[in-house]
Amino acid sequence: MDLKRFLPLIFALYIFLAVGLVLLFTRKTTEIHIETIKREHFTNFSQISTNKSRNAALSFEDIKFATLFDDIALKDLSDVQLAVIYNQTLLESYFDDQATFYILHDAFQGTNYLSLAKDPVCVALTLSPDQIPQIANYLQTWPGSVSVAVFVSSLDFYYAIILINLLRECNKDVFKQVSWHFVLPRNFTPPISKLGILRTELDCSVDMHESYNVLSKLFNKDKEKSPLPLPINTMRNVASRHCRNEWVIAPEVDLRFPSDKSIYPKLVNFFNAANAFQCVKCAFLPATYDVLNGVIPENKKQLVELVLNGTAHVYHEKKSNFRNFTGNLSFWEALPHNNDDFVVASKINLKFPDQPIYITRHGMPKFDERYLGHSWTRSVQALEMQLAEYRFFLLDTIFLVHVNGTKINQANTQVNKQILTHHLRELSLRYDEYLEELIELYPYDSPRLVDIVQSPHELERKTDREGLQGKIKNAD
Repeated sequence: MDLKRFLPLIFALYIFLAVGLVLLFTRKTTEIHIETIKREHFTNFSQISTNKSRNAALSFEDIKFATLFDDIALKDLSDVQLAVIYNQTLLESYFDDQATFYILHDAFQGTNYLSLAKDPVCVALTLSPDQIPQIANYLQTWPGSVSVAVFVSSLDFYYAIILINLLRECNKDVFKQVSWHFVLPRNFTPPISKLGILRTELDCSVDMHESYNVLSKLFNKDKEKSPLPLPINTMRNVASRHCRNEWVIAPEVDLRFPSDKSIYPKLVNFFNAANAFQCVKCAFLPATYDVLNGVIPENKKQLVELVLNGTAHVYHEKKSNFRNFTGNLSFWEALPHNNDDFVVASKINLKFPDQPIYITRHGMPKFDERYLGHSWTRSVQALEMQLAEYRFFLLDTIFLVHVNGTKINQANTQVNKQILTHHLRELSLRYDEYLEELIELYPYDSPRLVDIVQSPHELERKTDREGLQGKIKNAD
């Protein structure tokens, strides 16, 4: 047998085996090197007291890809291991539009959250840590999916993790329906030296609000609050973005749906029907009321009875210039009580600065994240939706009730008003709409701000430029 014919094949096989052995050796050496660097990096944290570290039940290999939100026993981890996991947690985040906040999405996800995405509507809520316990009451009137964005700064991040874990353990609805996201200021992350807070153990026998107070009292001396007002629009965008359903509504946590369980199937049927499906740029508004006695009516009939006896009135009707939409709801109250199906009661014509709460599809204009606090935040988004040719419709049967009475938050109003004036200019250019009247109505400090960038159609509209120039001259 002539072996010379097989020499090239034998030589190629030899080379193949040699290369394979080299690659295998190189990979193993690299893994060992990376693991050594990782351990050296984290064990050199100056903020960690390694002398007080506990005996870890898990090895570094076990927590290689873990985050603070995984189902692991944090109380059994050493300080060094907790620091490794904390760092890996932040690496899972992304930034907001202004690169001011870490966004940690789907930190805790309900077991039924993805299956509930087949239903048309998702609720997007925004909470501060002390409001976390309210989610259990909210789910009593909403059986669908809920996406919650929580603003946490400094130690509140740790408190929120403890409370959410406790809620998920103690409340089956929270465990099934809710997906949690965190908005964490880049400059006010919690100190690594206080990671041991996460070992705090609470049980279901303690009231949730009391649990938060206990945590705050235990660690309050080390607590550093963010000076930023609540980034409510960033939170709304995060909660809305991570809703998996086709339609989204973003109310406040104290705005509740009717307590009648038959309302939800009707809502599902309405948004699955052809009329809603074919309406691309549509927003559907539930009527919104303040209920002074804290009782959530089951249906529209009970709500109207509360209105008649004076214990309910239109939301923000008496104490705020920021109404939900133009006009009163007396015509809505007078409509026959339809217990069978949802119908559109009427088309709504909004007037700035109305702040409607509506159900609309993904793809609507985002909430502008430059605004902090609550003032103007909904008004500007509603205005942009109008400029983008969205249509607004009032729904019959469905409504929201504000269970804690009217509470107006005017935080950061002056700063937001300054942003508003410049934002109106931007919208004028973006949508080729002349918004001089609004800018004249909402100037900041000086009438000079009415001198907005010219609209291409200004001459056709025969605007009185001489009068406008006179105002500017007087302002100078």
